[in-house]
Amino acid sequence: MRALKISLVTFVISMSSFAATSLYDRNSEGGGSSWSPWRTSLFSLASRPVNNPDEGRTQISTYNYFSVDYKLDGGRKYSIRPVFFYETSGWNDYGEYKKPKAEIGDLYVQYVDYDLAYLPGDVALSGQFRVHLPTSKQSKKINQIAKLEGVFTFERLLAKMWSINYEVRPKYYIQSQTSYLNEFTYSRGSRAGEQGGSVSQNKEYEIEHSIELEKKFNKLFGMAVSVGMEHQGWHASSVNERPEARHSDDLILGVSGVFDVHHKANFILSIQNSAPVHNAKQNYKAFRSDEVDVSLLSFIRF
Repeated sequence: MRALKISLVTFVISMSSFAATSLYDRNSEGGGSSWSPWRTSLFSLASRPVNNPDEGRTQISTYNYFSVDYKLDGGRKYSIRPVFFYETSGWNDYGEYKKPKAEIGDLYVQYVDYDLAYLPGDVALSGQFRVHLPTSKQSKKINQIAKLEGVFTFERLLAKMWSINYEVRPKYYIQSQTSYLNEFTYSRGSRAGEQGGSVSQNKEYEIEHSIELEKKFNKLFGMAVSVGMEHQGWHASSVNERPEARHSDDLILGVSGVFDVHHKANFILSIQNSAPVHNAKQNYKAFRSDEVDVSLLSFIRF
């Protein structure tokens, strides 16, 4: 199989879903002075596959953002978040040795309401509404106009130290075209070093949803397990001889350790298995080693 030079943006797309605890905006807790409505924080997601490459050290990829928040009151705020990616040197899944690399991602703005509604059964609903702007190299390459995203979390306390939540996040991509030219360089075989290209379909939507059960053992440490699915859809395009739209469905299982070490710092260590439900090449198997990633999420408030 030919090995292509995959950009860091592709990694972030593949890592867009993880355990629901990871998705919770813990940067909302604390930080900043008590009298000022302004808050600043940093989020970082560092991930690497469980499988080690035969050649040597595995490459570590990160997704990061700075957040500048303006609090309207205790439960509502506006935020602006410039995103950047960084990956260390090392071997990737395609057997290529990669040098350190940094890229700018898609900046987004959001409105958050943590007290959106209180539903029957003591269920609290929070909502986050985001608009992603095409500031990354990848979004400019495909001529993307914007991405709209919602994050809706239904949470219920089961007991003093137990909670359960259901989270759904729909995403819709506003595209200027249904497909784009995906250029790459062959890295193996007789065509190594040659330029190649193919027409790829632009994404139309994503829907992620998951259920998570969390147990707090004390104020510093907790554990969580989650199960969810990710659905993705791409535009139909006659340019690449795909007149019909296509879609994929992935089942996502996760186990996380939650470390609330300080009112200005939280960390989550997560093991996640993401596997396609419909795979013609192999039957589904939970926690197959080549489909498992280990991630460390860091929430730092200033």
